[in-house]
Amino acid sequence: MGTFFANSLQSAICLVLFYLFYKVLLSRDTFHRFNRMALLGILLLSFLIPAALTIFPVLQATAMQPDFSGLMDEISVSARPFEAAEKSQTGNAMLALILIVYLTGCATCLIYTVVSTIRIVRIINKGTCLPANSGTKLVILNDTAIPPFSWMKYIVCSRNDYEEAGETIITHENSHIHLHHSRDLIIAQIGVIMQWFNPAAWLLYRELQNIHEYEADEAVIRKGINAKQYQLLLIKKTVGARLYSMANSLNHNNLIKRITMMYQKKSNPWARLKYAYVLPLAVTAVALFAQPEISQPFAEISNAKISHFFLETGKNEVKNLPETEISDSPSNSIKTVALQDTISDDYIFTTVEKQPEFPGGDAALLKWISDHLQYPVEAQKDSIQGRVSCFFVVEKDGAVTNVEIARSSNNLLLDEEAIRALKTLPKFVPGEQRGQRVRVRYSVPVSFILSK
Repeated sequence: MGTFFANSLQSAICLVLFYLFYKVLLSRDTFHRFNRMALLGILLLSFLIPAALTIFPVLQATAMQPDFSGLMDEISVSARPFEAAEKSQTGNAMLALILIVYLTGCATCLIYTVVSTIRIVRIINKGTCLPANSGTKLVILNDTAIPPFSWMKYIVCSRNDYEEAGETIITHENSHIHLHHSRDLIIAQIGVIMQWFNPAAWLLYRELQNIHEYEADEAVIRKGINAKQYQLLLIKKTVGARLYSMANSLNHNNLIKRITMMYQKKSNPWARLKYAYVLPLAVTAVALFAQPEISQPFAEISNAKISHFFLETGKNEVKNLPETEISDSPSNSIKTVALQDTISDDYIFTTVEKQPEFPGGDAALLKWISDHLQYPVEAQKDSIQGRVSCFFVVEKDGAVTNVEIARSSNNLLLDEEAIRALKTLPKFVPGEQRGQRVRVRYSVPVSFILSK
């Protein structure tokens, strides 16, 4: 969940940057179809960039050449002052609390969306359904309080509205259906659910609704319907109740903008070249997240777990493990082999021709783990020290997986902290066997030593 939340924060930054780009450069143009695609592209790109960085991390440039020296030196961490350690624990709990708030907001928006959809379905089921042109269905209601709207393949309007301006309403709502505007709103609503805390997500949703109405209004005028009579109909229906945001309603707000757009001069076709600016903007976003001073905080957020909040607020009892020594062999669930004649995707090698390398060499690995280890507060208070031997697997893409204890320190807090720190390791340069990338088992000893 921590990784999901970190990606959501990165997506929020991308979405704000891209939406500002759209608002400043593109929103005034009359290229409604292009602007609609641009908004959907902005939304998708904002989520794809952080996801791509998670799957394919941008390797930071370094002048140091990796130097694998064989056996690992022992990594040790000295006890920090209680205040510093407690501050770190509190920071984890705060991140976990923020994660809980974020997930609660997502759940609330999701429930609201489901309820709104159910209400729309109920309204449709109350009316009389008639077949219309091109596979659409016309639903006539006796309730005059519900304004005309369309959702998926359904056009809904009251009997009075149908008798008064049925042709205009059907033309307008048919445009929404044929242009698949409901699909756009579903995609945008998913973005709002995941980015409920981000004003740019809500603004983008509203901007997309505006463009839908511009397109539908344009289609009505092209059909030869009198523009002034159509505008009077819009004004009359604006006083009606607004329907749920998941539907395309005839009385959508921003009426002044809609009428102004009907008379606005068409933009110069060369103005479409402005869309090319989105590429360097995306590259800038990727480069921004690749900077260590920016990527590191997101890496720490990725490690946040909801359990941190409950561990901080509850009473954390130290439990010692039995005085038995765990063998240095890996878990039975992991199949390890030495040099094999046939390389299988399932094999985890213990010896390979080219060992995995940490960017910067062993010294950089030692420093990285030491910087990210945190001496547990309860262990400090009880003067608990120990040495933990850990195994992990360096995958074919360099990712660290299957972190487990090879030899316990006989203290649960020290063991869990060693595992937690190793799980945050960035990608290695993967190991190779006969020119092919393979999975390799890696071992690291970690000592927790109290300073005098």
